[in-house]
This record gives sequence, structure tokens and C-alpha cells, in this order.
Amino acid sequence: MVLKLPEVIPLLDSDKILVFGPRRSVGMLRFKERDGENFAQLRERMWKVVRAIAQAKVSFPSAKDVGEEKVAWVAFVKTKTARSRTAHISMVRRVVIALASEVKDDGGGVLNLDHTLQSSYDMDWNAGTIWCGPQKIASATHRAPRGVEVITMSGGWVDLDSVGLVTGCSVDVAKRAFELEL
Repeated sequence: MVLKLPEVIPLLDSDKILVFGPRRSVGMLRFKERDGENFAQLRERMWKVVRAIAQAKVSFPSAKDVGEEKVAWVAFVKTKTARSRTAHISMVRRVVIALASEVKDDGGGVLNLDHTLQSSYDMDWNAGTIWCGPQKIASATHRAPRGVEVITMSGGWVDLDSVGLVTGCSVDVAKRAFELEL
């Protein structure tokens, strides 16, 4: 259905989509550089496919049968490295927010309430780096800081001293929380 759109046909290198996923709801379409084409031109051709499918608003009959109209959605697949970087800082943010939520002040309220909000964290998704204000908490690509307690995870490092400053917890509590993620 999607591959038969007249505006898409000349842009494709394949006439089949590899479909997978628990509900067979994910598909992958491979592209390759054509003769005389550079990477920038290949990428532009891919973007044309994304835009054409979005504009066509193709809906699937199988979804209509259950009373919910779903339209095709197309995006680029991240590389394994990019997925690892984003997973690292997403995990760090989740753990830091949980730690910040657990540390109470003398009145029983959350000590650093602002740091329980996702909006308090700056994320560089490409570099896999996360900050809370001036504190660089973790990174998948930057060099780990010296002279501080750091834990190395599968996706990068976490500065436990910075986690303690942001959350109000001890370095030992932060270390235990991240060790559970290993």
C-alpha cells in the first residue's frame, strides 16, 4: 500500500518492507546509494519518502476493523551507537529523578523538588550527555571527570558526586541505585 504510492515508487531501492515486532507493527525499508549519488542525495531521497508517506495519510484496513484509524508513520532508524547513547542518559535521568524524589527535607517534603522534573535536565542526545544546571551528571562520549566518584555503566559514565549534589543523597546511595541498573 505505502510502497505503491506513485510519488514514492521512483525513490525506493526495494519493493519489500521487512516487517517485525510483537504485533508486526514495525517495518524497515533499506536504501542504498545509487550510481552517481552521494550520501547527501541519498538522505534527501529518504526524506522525500518520509514526507510523501506523511502527506498521503495512508491508513491500514486492519486498524479500521478494530474501530481505530491508524496512519502510516515513517522515521529514520538510529544507529546502535546512537540508541546506546540515548538509552544511557534516559536511564540516568530516570534514576536521578527517582533519587531526588526520595530525599526529604526536615519538614518531610522533597528536598530538591525542581530536580524531580524532567524539564530540569538538559540532554545532548547526540553526545549522550546530561546536565542539571551546571552539574554534568553523565556522558557516553565526554571524558569522565577526575577527582570525583564515577561509576562506569555499559553506555558511559555517571558522576556520583554530581548525582549527590543534584538529588541530596549520599554518593553511596547513588552508587547503589546505579549498580541496580548494571
